Amino acid sequence: MTGIWYLAAFNALILALFYILLIRKTDTRNQSEKLLEDIRKEISQMIVELNSTTDRNIGIIEGKISELTEGIGEADKRLVLLQREFRKRKDTYENLKPRAIPLPEIELPQEDRRKEKKAEKIEGEVQQDIKKTPKEQVIQLHHQGVEPRIIAQNIGMTLGEVELIISINESKGG
Repeated sequence: MTGIWYLAAFNALILALFYILLIRKTDTRNQSEKLLEDIRKEISQMIVELNSTTDRNIGIIEGKISELTEGIGEADKRLVLLQREFRKRKDTYENLKPRAIPLPEIELPQEDRRKEKKAEKIEGEVQQDIKKTPKEQVIQLHHQGVEPRIIAQNIGMTLGEVELIISINESKGG
């Protein structure tokens, strides 16, 4: 009978071991399910946070887009105004005629007075030669001995233009 008791005790021990292993397996499954549930909760919280952050960022981006749109609209308005102003000034500039700048009256030596009287006489001829180009008029007056400053006054050109025409003509051998 002691052999039966040993056998019964041995069976009880094996049953206890199986019971302990079964409980651990069950606990592991419960822990796994709890862990999965915790992970699901955290993921749900992260999704909620991501959605709120995304909504905030979209709001900021839409605000910046509207600011840029307003800025572009303002720039377009200014561009149109600048183009109008440019056209006005261009039209005004094109309507201006070059004018000779009056020189201050100075006392001229006798020789210059004679040249000036000669230039006044020639001025009448210049009025007759209006059909000639300004270049031809400058060359003709220069050949007649009129001073470049007086030629510029009579023709309505600058002194620099007159001197340039004369120097080009002389370099050509005219």
